[in-house]
Amino acid sequence: MQVDEKALAEAFREAVGDMPPASFDERDVTAASLVATARARRRAMVGAGAACGVLLLVGVGAVVTTLPKATSGQTVSAPAPGAGEQRGPSTTMSMDGGVPAGPNSSGNAGTLGPKVESGHSDCGPVDQGVAAALVAELPAATGVEAAAADAQCPANSRGAGFHVTDGTNSGFVEAVVVPATVPADPATGKPPQVKPLPTEGTRQVPAATRSGGVLTLISRPMNGSAGAPFGPQLNDIAARVATKF
Repeated sequence: MQVDEKALAEAFREAVGDMPPASFDERDVTAASLVATARARRRAMVGAGAACGVLLLVGVGAVVTTLPKATSGQTVSAPAPGAGEQRGPSTTMSMDGGVPAGPNSSGNAGTLGPKVESGHSDCGPVDQGVAAALVAELPAATGVEAAAADAQCPANSRGAGFHVTDGTNSGFVEAVVVPATVPADPATGKPPQVKPLPTEGTRQVPAATRSGGVLTLISRPMNGSAGAPFGPQLNDIAARVATKF
């Protein structure tokens, strides 16, 4: 049987012409592509966030496992700074001059400094007024750093001293002012006395102050000195210093 090619082609053309038109166009295809791309991006972001969350939880867990465990009724605290180190005596600030005072500067018990008898305390920190008055009458103390008086002093006393050299004699010259407001010694009825350290050759001279108190000038030999520095001049020096208080 011979096929008529022209008739067959015409039949195909008629069949195609009867097909319904497409339900979408180029804009619909573009919009669908954008939606699919946005969904893919969201899925990628969600996946990355979940991975970060897992890493964060793992890190926190590692930190928690390294912390010391406390038993019931206990708390965990950091060690104090310098734990395990030996500490020396603490120093506090004096209220009257801002000069650091050791554990014995206010009469507290300790192993340093002179022993304190009843009614006496050490002389406290350097009193700048006493130091200035003493150095003005004791030229050998010029340029020397003032030190606290090293004696047994009644309460509320003021004092200062200097390490000086007088020819072949060297030692410590100190002045202590006991105010007139300090109560008298009940045993003697007189103002309480300043008691120097028990050093052989020590010289001690009292002098009345203008305000009714008592100034005590002490010269104590040191470093193997045979005599107290400025021993013969102590009376004159004490009298001049006392006029300033």
